[in-house]
Amino acid sequence: MSFSSHSLVSSNTNTCQFCQGSHIINNCDKFLQLSISNRIQEIKGKRLCLNCFGDNHISINCKAPKCPKCKSPHNNLLHLQYAQKNNS
Repeated sequence: MSFSSHSLVSSNTNTCQFCQGSHIINNCDKFLQLSISNRIQEIKGKRLCLNCFGDNHISINCKAPKCPKCKSPHNNLLHLQYAQKNNS
């Protein structure tokens, strides 16, 4: 398992929370094809943690590592680039 996108797999299964495929959400082609904004909406809509994609807590209470790019409590697959937020 790669820790670069720090997704936790609940119940020792490899069922994707997005498409219910036999892989973790970090490896889901359908999820990865979404824009970051749409990924965030999907995760929020499924009431998953924005940091580890777990379903039993929220990101502020998550014990998984924070985003390595900005140290905020969200998964790096949900990280909006600084340049996108601050276009001048």
